[in-house]
Amino acid sequence: MRILMVSKYYPPVWGGVESNAYYISTNLAKAGHQVTVLCSTFGKEAPKTEKIKGVEVVRLRPQLYVGHVPVNEGLYREILRRDFDILHLHEPNPFNNLKAYVCSLIKRKPYVITYHSDIETYSFLIKALYPFYRLLAKYLLLRRAKVIMPTSPQYIELSDLLPYFKKKCVVVPNGVDLKVYRPKPKKRKQRKTILFVGRLIYYKGLDYLLKAFASLAKDMKNVDLVLVGDGNLKDHLNKLVHSYGIERRVHFKSNLSNAEMIKEYQNADVFVLPSIHKTEAFGIVMLEAMACGTPVIGTDVSGTAYVLENAGIAVKPRDVGALEEAIRNVLTSEHLQKEMTKRGLEKAKQFSWEKNAKKVESVYRRALR
Repeated sequence: MRILMVSKYYPPVWGGVESNAYYISTNLAKAGHQVTVLCSTFGKEAPKTEKIKGVEVVRLRPQLYVGHVPVNEGLYREILRRDFDILHLHEPNPFNNLKAYVCSLIKRKPYVITYHSDIETYSFLIKALYPFYRLLAKYLLLRRAKVIMPTSPQYIELSDLLPYFKKKCVVVPNGVDLKVYRPKPKKRKQRKTILFVGRLIYYKGLDYLLKAFASLAKDMKNVDLVLVGDGNLKDHLNKLVHSYGIERRVHFKSNLSNAEMIKEYQNADVFVLPSIHKTEAFGIVMLEAMACGTPVIGTDVSGTAYVLENAGIAVKPRDVGALEEAIRNVLTSEHLQKEMTKRGLEKAKQFSWEKNAKKVESVYRRALR
């Protein structure tokens, strides 16, 4: 098949959407399909076309950003000039996906959507525009999609829009590369580490993690907190750290290579994802931590419960006391650590990108029929 995929960004920019686009397209190319990915450049990156593991990647420079969301004027031209059998969109990517919708009508080609989450409305501008986009998505974009692929069964019920389209939903979860994310024997060390990986933005719930850590740090003097990532809340979080008097025990890290990131996962004693909103629709970072043999604590929001089920600890969002207690229990119980590590490794094996790519391939065939 000739597959044309539209993604917001593509590696080396990594995130949940980008990981999905990369591993699905790479495995489809490996299976013999012709795959092209259209995405936006990031930062000062120059527009270019390159081949990455059999996938043609076309990076287009955005003409503007609306609340950090790229808008690519050149997307129309790139889609209309190409021959393809099926179009694969990743939602949310509102402005570019609507452009792709128009192109699919002109080209008379079917499209499918991987539905990662509803739109994040933390930006004032996006919040103002969202009611209009919701109508367009409901009555145009999602209505005409042949198949919609949410990443967890829970999100079908929790989403603002997916309950209207249950019959065309086929769950295709995110995955983890088990050849790359692997456990390493943990050395006995004097200091223990709590790890967070993700964007430093509001719905990740880092205010609550810092408050829980500040309380825990009063009597557990040998524990540090590592926050890996960047985002618009970094200055705010730094101020919180200083106000709690824990600046020597909280370490911010960003721009890590993949190898450095894996070492952080492998060396951590517990991984925590304290998200507070359903926008956290899956939590690939939890799978990555599990695959590296690290116990995982998360919150009971949307698809994260799907990942944590029988493998990690889920606490109520915004419950600082419950979060602190869960972290304390893991750090002080060697038996619990071993049990969670074992269950986490078993869970990670269920989420293979190769299996997911085969599911997507069957979705394409269904859409083409």
